[in-house]
Amino acid sequence: MTTDLNDILDDLSPQRQANIAALAEKKIQETLASASTLSEFRKAMGKTQAEVARELGINQNAVSQLEQRSDTYVSTLRRFLKSLDLTLEMSVVNKNGVRIDLPNFLKTDTESPH
Repeated sequence: MTTDLNDILDDLSPQRQANIAALAEKKIQETLASASTLSEFRKAMGKTQAEVARELGINQNAVSQLEQRSDTYVSTLRRFLKSLDLTLEMSVVNKNGVRIDLPNFLKTDTESPH
C-alpha cells in the first residue's frame, strides 16, 4: 500500500500542519520574488504547463511557446498570470524615480482587458 503525502500530513498535529503550511507559503513567496520568466512563475505556483493549458483553453504546446516568447500581448500575459492566481499590474517610472500606475492596465476581471 502506498502512503499519500496528504495522509502523512493529516496525521500531524494541527500546530505542525500550520508550521508546514507557513513554511511552504514562505518558500512560494521567495520563489516568486526571484522569478524572472513565465515558466519560473508557473513552477513557483506549483502548476504544470498542462494545467495552465487546461485553464486557458489551449494546448500544452501553446503554453510552452508562450513561455519562450520575448514579446506578448498584455491581455495574453494577464490571462496566463491569472491562471496562476497572480494579477498583472503595470506602472511606469520617470527619470526621477516617481512611479505612476497605469489605471487602464489595472482592470478587474469584470472589465475588458487591454
